[in-house]
This record gives sequence, structure tokens and C-alpha cells, in this order.
Amino acid sequence: MVRRVLSVLVVGMGTAILCAHVPTSGAAPPNPGAVVINEILYAPAPSSNEFIELYNRSDTAVDLSTLEYADGNRAFSSVAASKAILDPGAHVVLARDTSAFRAAFPEAEVRAAPGWEALNNGGDTVYLRRADGTTLDAVPYEPSWGGADGRSLERIDPAAPSDVASNFASSTAPAGATPGRRNSRYAPDERPPEPVFAELTAETRAVVTFSEPVRSSSVRPGAFALDETEIAGARLSTDTTATLSLRSPPSAPRLRVAGIRDRVGNRMGRATLPLAYRPAPGTVILNEILYAPRADDYDDRPNQVEYVELRSRTDRFLSLNGLFVTDRPDETGVADTLRPGRRALLPPRGYGVLAAAPDDAAAPARSQLARAFPEAPLAADSVAVLLSGTARLGLTNDGGLVRLHRADGRRVAEVRYRPDWHAAGLDDPTGTALERISPTADAQSPDNWTSSPAPAGGTPGTRNAVGLPPPADSSTARLHVAPSPFSVERDGAARIRYSLDTAPSLVRARIFDARGRAVRTLEDARLVGRSGELVWNGRDDAGHRVRVGVYVVLFEAVQAGSGTVTQLKEPVIVARALD
Repeated sequence: MVRRVLSVLVVGMGTAILCAHVPTSGAAPPNPGAVVINEILYAPAPSSNEFIELYNRSDTAVDLSTLEYADGNRAFSSVAASKAILDPGAHVVLARDTSAFRAAFPEAEVRAAPGWEALNNGGDTVYLRRADGTTLDAVPYEPSWGGADGRSLERIDPAAPSDVASNFASSTAPAGATPGRRNSRYAPDERPPEPVFAELTAETRAVVTFSEPVRSSSVRPGAFALDETEIAGARLSTDTTATLSLRSPPSAPRLRVAGIRDRVGNRMGRATLPLAYRPAPGTVILNEILYAPRADDYDDRPNQVEYVELRSRTDRFLSLNGLFVTDRPDETGVADTLRPGRRALLPPRGYGVLAAAPDDAAAPARSQLARAFPEAPLAADSVAVLLSGTARLGLTNDGGLVRLHRADGRRVAEVRYRPDWHAAGLDDPTGTALERISPTADAQSPDNWTSSPAPAGGTPGTRNAVGLPPPADSSTARLHVAPSPFSVERDGAARIRYSLDTAPSLVRARIFDARGRAVRTLEDARLVGRSGELVWNGRDDAGHRVRVGVYVVLFEAVQAGSGTVTQLKEPVIVARALD
């Protein structure tokens, strides 16, 4: 509360005069932040109801006559014409028109504000300072902060910063404001900051993101630790992110953080979080594509959405921050770009799903993707889901390019898919995803893709319904085929891995039946390395499924310099899956 105190002023010998003022000994000059601008009604109806509320959050009484206020024009006026005390924990309301204010808020005490200038509805700054010019507080509000429709703009935490929108909100009080009493949105921050994301943005640079703004003085090298890597420097790069300089590239998968404080002063204990690496070519693949989703409002089934599934091929956490996707460039070289990347982790050997979100769902569990694929483990720790916020991803039904880029623009994976990659017997691919058979074979090989046999039409976020497991070590074999026997229904294809003594100039790989007739050419005069992988989907060159039986893989490698030809043979058995 604000109070006046009768004190005795001694004039001459034994003469006392009663004066209505506050003794200076009861009101020391406040420090910055001791008195804050706590509530602002800048857009009332009528406009004469404007007010500013101050709050003394210190443990010491404050003399209001030593304070001045102003708006963005910085024409300062005294808060009080004569001395008056604002007690610790008390409020004082300064109104543009005290009569109009009392009519709107009859239970609140109010002071007339001399020299009041109308606050701007489109944004303004309210300043509070001592008479000696020392700034105590300043609130640079904007309409986006709240306070529209006749409601006041309330401070959430008196101890939190005055220049961030997150510390202010529209009043929820029935009267539209809470002058002279605790704000309806009062919620002091008593929780310490938490590190929520850490990624390696260069070989010796990492960025750590916190759950709220933190004090720059608490961001120091000793607050962070990586095994076998020294933190050479640490600085606050934005309100919520710290940039770390490392002596050497890190080998530890996790970062330890301790002792960071938020702006209120809450101090965190110890926390450990994964250190995410930016994906490099080969560390992540495109594993599944649904380009023609089912969308029939009358078939009693949830409508599907376009999606692309990613799969990690590394034991490290990969960063999806800033990830973006492009399609086939037009004649001017410009490609459509989708930027769904956010601070999310692609888990080691895990899955990521980029999906359209026509309802703009905030959480994967409430998305149209989850409704269409209720068995998909979209909430599992092993899956990262990126919802695009758009009705479509822009995938075309007649084939197209999906190209994946990390935040700095580097291309990390791509697939030029075609409709004829679907199973030959599938008349209409609508509602059926293309699934990759082998994660290690050529992404562009038609034999390495087929139609998903999953009942829901796809397997977003989990192992493909048709696919080969990771290849076993076959370093001792020159040519290795697995599985054998294999069936198209169960396995999708057979993996053919080769290993040569020297890099060949060209290779050719063909499949022969038991009578010696060539039924399929997998490679014909292609330049490859010393080792590699091919897949055969059990079909001939015309796309027809071959008969059950024994076949032979003939692999030929040509050395152009010496003219030598290396021939490798391996049988493979095509079978039918048992019910």
C-alpha cells in the first residue's frame, strides 16, 4: 500500500510543526529492478481508463516522489508530487483519469498521474526511473504480447526480464484487469533452466539450447563437460543458446551441463543430454515414401497423408535442426523447398518421419498421420516425427525427386522414385507406400523398392514390412547371396554382395536359370568400387516373377588396363513363402 506518515519537523527551540510527509530514513533510493512496471492497460474502452501499475518487489520501502515515469517519448513526470511510501510487496496505480478509473475499478486505490501522455495501442515503451536518472525498469510492449480487447497486459513474474514477451500476457480477471492487487497471470519462475538440445555445428563447435533465457555470467567453460574433449570457451549467443568452442572433435556421445542460472537466478543442478551430429551423406537414408495417400471421406477409413521416412545408419544421434527437403528443379533451376526441420534428434539406428499435417497438429499423437497409421510407434523414443504444417509435401504421383539437405545446405540423401517401382501386380498404388528393401544397396535401383504389404498401407516409424536385415559380415566371401532361399512375399529381394582384390573398371551382373538361360541383367558395364551390393527382386527383365527354383548369379569384373576378367558365381534359390 501507499501511505503518508505524520512526522515532526523541529524549527528553532522547542517548536514543532506537524507535516504530512514521509521521513527520508524510511525510503532509501531503490536499485534497478526493485520497483517494476507490473501491469499496463494501454487499449481500454474508453481510452480514459488507461493506467500503469507499479510493484515494489524489494524488502525496502520506496519514496514515490523520487520516481519518474514516461512513455516512448521519454518526457518524464514525477510519480508523486509529495513524499509517499510504497511498502515492500505493495502496488500503486497511476491513472490517466482518476474519475473514469474509479468508475471502472471502484475497489482499487489510484493516484493521479501528472503529465500523463496516452499510450500507443500499436506498441510503446513505459519507463520508470529515479529522479537522478537511474533507470529502474522499462517495458517495450507490443500488441503481440497481449493486452488487446480492453484487457490489461499483466506481468507474469516480477523478477523476470521486462523486455521479453514471454513474461507478459493478457489479464484473465473478470474485470479485465487487476489494478492494486496480484495479477491474474502471476506465476513466478521457481524452476531452474534445463538444457533441451545440443548439436555439433562444426568439428570443434557445439551449440546448446536451454528451456528459457539464461544469465550470460553463468555460461562459462566449467559449466560444460565432454569426455576426452576440453571445452575451450563458452559464450551466450542468444538469450537461450550457448556456443561452445572445443579443443578437438568430440568422441563422447553425451554432454554434461551444470550450474547454469536463468535470469531470475534459479540455478540448475547437473544434467546430461545427447550431443547430436549433423548428418553426412551415407549416415541417413530415405527408407519409405507414400506419395499417393488414400483420401476418401466416405470409405470409413482414416485419410492418409503424404510422408517420407528417414532411417539412421549410424550409432550417433543425428540433428534434424534446420533440415529441409527439395524436389525436382524447374527449367530455371529453382526447386520447391519444404523446411520442417526443428530441434529434434534422429536416434541411433532409428527412424524419422516427415509428414504432411493438414490439421497443423502440434503433437504427432494427435496428427492425421497417427490416425491413418494407429499401429505406428510415433511416440517412441526411437522415432522422430516432423510435421510440416502443410496439407501436402508436394510429392507427385507420376514420380519425382526427394532430396534431403541439412541446415547448411549440404545434400545428405536423395531418391528419384517412379510409380513402376511398385509390385507388378498392384493395379492402383493409391494408399500404398514404396518401401526400400535393403538400406545398404543402391537407393536408385528399382529392384531395391517395392510396395508395402502392411495392412495400413505403410510402416512409418518402424521396420519396413518388406526388407532385408543388415548384412552379415562376408569379408571372407568374394560373392555372397542372402537370404537363399528367398521369397518375394517374405523377403522382397536377395542381397548380392561382392568383394574384389582391386577396383575394377567395369562390372556386369546377370541371373541365369537352371538351363543356363539369362533371365535378368542387374548391372551392365557400370563403374563401381572394390566392394558393393546389388539386390534381385526375383523378377526377369520383363518384370515378371520367375519360377521357383535354383538360379545362378554371374558376376564379372573387367580390368581395362590388363584386360583381365574376374568371374564369380553363386547359386540362389527362389522359393514361395509358406502360409
